[in-house]
Amino acid sequence: MNMSAVNLVSCWTLPLIAVYSPTSESGCVAGRGLATGLCAASVLSVLLIGFDQYLAILDPLHYHSRITCIRSVVLVSCCWLLSGFVGLAGSHAGGWPCSSLQPPSRIFAATFAMFFFGIVFFVPFALLCWMYAAIYYAARSNSRKHGYITPEYGMISMEPKSNPYYLVHNLRHRISNASMFRYREEARAARVSALVIATGLACWFPFSMMLLLESPVWEFPVSPMMARAGVTLLALSSVLSALLFAHRNQRIRNDIRKIFGLNGNAGNPIVRRIVADTTQFHVLGSSFSSAATSSTDNSLAESV
Repeated sequence: MNMSAVNLVSCWTLPLIAVYSPTSESGCVAGRGLATGLCAASVLSVLLIGFDQYLAILDPLHYHSRITCIRSVVLVSCCWLLSGFVGLAGSHAGGWPCSSLQPPSRIFAATFAMFFFGIVFFVPFALLCWMYAAIYYAARSNSRKHGYITPEYGMISMEPKSNPYYLVHNLRHRISNASMFRYREEARAARVSALVIATGLACWFPFSMMLLLESPVWEFPVSPMMARAGVTLLALSSVLSALLFAHRNQRIRNDIRKIFGLNGNAGNPIVRRIVADTTQFHVLGSSFSSAATSSTDNSLAESV
């Protein structure tokens, strides 16, 4: 919900700032403050989600005692308070979106630019990389520890596949291995997290680098086109982050495939084979029941 709120505010304000660059002094101050504050809120909201996933996967037994309702409210409140402080400080740092807007102090502007790039962007991004790397290695070690194998090659038998007992045993083996998908959830979280890291690097880095380049530290002239591109990528992160986290849900992935006319399970060989074996099992079961019924009728007829 916190990330959804940040994404909604970003989608409502950042595209307007990117398209209609303010010209008045008050508009420049408001636009710069909103952009820097929402960038900080976006980074911190993704960091909170990564921290939540880190505790839930690496230490699930103590998760509910560590992440309580009160602590969640405190973390979300700190996220917004820190973002508001960053936005307030950024609005008085001068520069973009009005190059003529001079800061009250060059030392303050340089300090804010280095603080934003180092504390607001680099440190949270490094923590995200570290947490998601830990999630990935935990998922891999968990799979090796439990020795899970894919259902496709889970059973080796010398019996012919036309044998009904083979089909029943194979189907039971596949159903028993369905528990492995519980551990695949961790690997899926790691893959989605890698996409989130790549998206954050592509969307947060240009805006943070733009603020650092135009500051008195470098005094690099940032063109209006570069500034608009940086803000546009910052607004795009609010859309991509929601899609990436929603992609973690199997039902949402299937709905997205249906929207684009793709069948999610048609190209999966494991699902295809399980469905085929299940269908064949039901057909054999029906033939067995019909054969048993006919034999019973014959025996009754003979006894009569």
